[in-house]
Amino acid sequence: MTKVSVIIPVYNTEDYLNECLDSIINQTLDDIEIICINDGSTDNSLSILEEYESKDSRIKLISQENNGLSFSRNVGLDMAEGKYIYFMDSDDVLELEALEKLYATAEKNELDMIIFKLINLNDEDKSLYTTDYYEMDFLKEIVNGNIFSYDDVKARVVDIAVTQQSKFYNRNLISDMEFPNGLIFEDHPFFMESFFRAERVFFYEEHLCKRRIRNQSITTSKNLRFADALPISTMIVDLAKKYNHYDELREVILNKKIKSAFNRFNSVEETYKKEFFERIRNDFPLVKDDVDNSNIDHKNRYVFDTALKSKNYREFELKVNYYLQGYFKEINAYEFIRIDMKNKGSENNSLEIIENSDKYLQFENAPWATDDTGEGFLIESHKGELDLKLKMINDGELSLWFKGADIRDENNNRIEILVDYTSLTINGKNYLSGHNLYGYDKAFPFKKDVKDCEIIDIHIEWMTYDKMNSYVDEIKKSEEQLNENKESQSEKFGLSKKSIKNIIKRN
Repeated sequence: MTKVSVIIPVYNTEDYLNECLDSIINQTLDDIEIICINDGSTDNSLSILEEYESKDSRIKLISQENNGLSFSRNVGLDMAEGKYIYFMDSDDVLELEALEKLYATAEKNELDMIIFKLINLNDEDKSLYTTDYYEMDFLKEIVNGNIFSYDDVKARVVDIAVTQQSKFYNRNLISDMEFPNGLIFEDHPFFMESFFRAERVFFYEEHLCKRRIRNQSITTSKNLRFADALPISTMIVDLAKKYNHYDELREVILNKKIKSAFNRFNSVEETYKKEFFERIRNDFPLVKDDVDNSNIDHKNRYVFDTALKSKNYREFELKVNYYLQGYFKEINAYEFIRIDMKNKGSENNSLEIIENSDKYLQFENAPWATDDTGEGFLIESHKGELDLKLKMINDGELSLWFKGADIRDENNNRIEILVDYTSLTINGKNYLSGHNLYGYDKAFPFKKDVKDCEIIDIHIEWMTYDKMNSYVDEIKKSEEQLNENKESQSEKFGLSKKSIKNIIKRN
């Protein structure tokens, strides 16, 4: 049996193909087969492959119509006869002793898979540089030179570099697997499934491959294909369920899915954003129940909720970028309400939230409200509607302040953030209805004498940024305060003052 099968899909890489092939045919491990799949190249790649094939009997050349990277890799995997499999990209360069080192390590330890480091090769200046993603220092700390499997890393599996050029597989592990055809980011599900299957994995701490970074590659062409991140992430969810790991991976997978979706959307060219957003709107509801019942990072939860609520991609883009960059304060609009709470009495007085309708309610102790008269705290929510049930601890006076968030400028001066409270009901009695603008320094107060163990039911509704069409003048007034420096930040996202105003008008 051949020791190693090297599978190399080739598509229009004539400028790099010679260097790639030379790094394979000159490997110190001689017993290899080299399966080259010409995927409908329109440059001189096929001629180069034919020349190498004529000089080296280990090369097996297949030429086909253009079907994509996944299809080509699957063709190569079906043909492979080696005990081990290595997937090579036709613009990368393998260290000459790499396959010999990998083969010897795999044989000695009876491994299913080896994961090793890559080093980046800048195509423009030919410099080499490392990145944390391919260094995987966290993995080194976890496994400490030992053979490991999924059970040793669990949730950190999502942080392992998925790139195929950094993997060396036992063919028995992956022979019945396939890369997803027609999609980019195909490495993700393939690696995840192989890792779920593997019982003996080793982390080889050397840079054995130079991964070329060039502007024309698939993953640097920021077009609509970036939306493939959505079905790819669905495949990861399905694989985690298939191998019974979803319960323990649900939160990290969903966090990564949401974060990746927005980052990819945010990076594509303007031409593709409308369609990308529609795909997000079709994809996110598929995992809504899981998101609602998981402890998702608050930023990702905001992205998720905003995608489902936004009327169009421009609104989605504006709101999330402003939220992530902290720019909501500049236009006097914010998604959160804040409620300060205290049961005032003796030093042992306090209260607790025994029920609430926002799983991601932000809770913070308030040192300024904790003294010899009791312990206080504050909460924040962006849901637009909130139900609370409070339980009093000891007799006292309940004080609630319904307000806006505490947002400050670079000089630590508080900026007035107004929230439109449209409904407030406490123990069945209405206290607010219609439109009521309150902020941090202009809060709506509520006080009531309470008994130990008394229950207080609260229902609140408020208008978030996208609904504040009754207060366009307030927002416009604040917009005028934006200086030229802040305008440049908006333009960084492709959003001018004019576009912000247009979105407000449309809402």
